[in-house]
Amino acid sequence: MTRGFFKAGLNQTATYWQYGGSDKFGKRVLFSPVTISCRWENKNVLFIGPDNKEHLSNATVYCETDLTVNGYIGEGDLTAYSNPSTLPAAKRIQQVNRSPSLDGSCNVIKVLV
Repeated sequence: MTRGFFKAGLNQTATYWQYGGSDKFGKRVLFSPVTISCRWENKNVLFIGPDNKEHLSNATVYCETDLTVNGYIGEGDLTAYSNPSTLPAAKRIQQVNRSPSLDGSCNVIKVLV
């Protein structure tokens, strides 16, 4: 029941470019973009990053897809673009939080960008 309720709230589309590490020249490697279902909230959230310093996110994205830090995500279908770093609508993923739903039927992914 919780999964259905959570999934029904994922009524928006986002485009995700998964981070694949760095190439031999140190350049960021991103996989081809895919669309995912999500709930996108444009709001600032203060959080502590892996460097133990405060950072400010521009948006919070909720989804069921397991996303990776340093990947990119953009609101809407942006799959026509291979380089998200040139798109104002695409944001670098700064933090990913995973929590089980109340009944344990799925994971809730909260992404700060």
